[in-house]
Amino acid sequence: MKDTIIKIYEKNNQKIGMMKSAAKYLDELMEIDENPIYATTCNIENNSNDDKLNINNLSMKNKTSGIVVVTNKRIMFCQKVLMQVIFKQINISDITSIDSKTTPLAGYGKLRIKGITEMLIIDCNNHTVMQNITNAINKAKSISSNQTSNNTSFDNYEELKKVKELLDMGIITQEEFEIKKKELLGI
Repeated sequence: MKDTIIKIYEKNNQKIGMMKSAAKYLDELMEIDENPIYATTCNIENNSNDDKLNINNLSMKNKTSGIVVVTNKRIMFCQKVLMQVIFKQINISDITSIDSKTTPLAGYGKLRIKGITEMLIIDCNNHTVMQNITNAINKAKSISSNQTSNNTSFDNYEELKKVKELLDMGIITQEEFEIKKKELLGI
């Protein structure tokens, strides 16, 4: 039996507190072959359009508290309060870049994860959380690349056609298309 998100919290000696309903919600969303690697409670920025990572903004304005989970297939964010759910995700295979910025003294910082069509900016209360999320994503990428190397080139061709459609519709940029194209063609 695979680990639940609550078990991942317990393994990391974290308390899940008020995020238990969000963890259960994400557990239900996970596919049969999807396993959680890392989970933590943190804030994400709601307006993640800015190219600059501003670590001086400690305000909770335009931020949402919730749970971040990295699985072998995707990174997910969820806040569940009563019947309202805020959910965001980026597939591991769609991640185009990860960068971070920390304060010199406190170790507080932000971790930005860019996907083809989505971006998450995660407030991390210390450098260790940032490193744990990054390590979990890298582990998931490693798992994912081992699985995708077993796929046929036909699957990659079909995926490339879908990404090209996103480019043609203006949903992704030429640069994002080229990154994904190289990944799919193994260049």
